Amino acid sequence: VVITRIAGRTPVPERESIRAFAAHGATMVIFLSAGMTQTLQAELLAGGYAPETPAAIVYKVSWPDEKVL
Repeated sequence: VVITRIAGRTPVPERESIRAFAAHGATMVIFLSAGMTQTLQAELLAGGYAPETPAAIVYKVSWPDEKVL
């Protein structure tokens, strides 16, 4: 399982980019990316994930007002 985040105001090294990690085909947990879903999707697809790869967006995990899409 890869636990990471998309580059935003704070960059990440190229070898740790979403696209680079996606090339491994591993399960990924991506934090702090809800405002960049289109960019995230493009990077995951460019890295090699198929368009039909299952995904979930989870807001406030384990809180009473948790939301799962």
